[in-house]
Amino acid sequence: MQIATQDGDTKALKCLKAVVGFTLGAYTLGRIPLGATVERVDVGVRTVFNGSGATIDVGYSGTVGAFMANASITEATAGIYTVMPNVALTADKTVIATVGGTVGTTGDATVLLWYSV
Repeated sequence: MQIATQDGDTKALKCLKAVVGFTLGAYTLGRIPLGATVERVDVGVRTVFNGSGATIDVGYSGTVGAFMANASITEATAGIYTVMPNVALTADKTVIATVGGTVGTTGDATVLLWYSV
């Protein structure tokens, strides 16, 4: 897929995906290269998370909410949550979605991170 830039050129748009569950921890989406720009992040909560204070952040090790902070997602409500961070990377990054809070028994979400190179 291609996206248009302000100067009329185009850039390749790529997507990383992971499905996260109610188990606490980091889920790896993949690696994005130096010079890439994170254009959009979508988190689709399909099954609500019933753990107390459930959280999902999308970022990388050391800055787990770099691309999408938990405040942008309501884990206890099914739906699609979207941010457009427009973050240019100054180094290669392995993208993770981190599930936190108290362990529950339900919860399922799909995380998509769109970036251009």
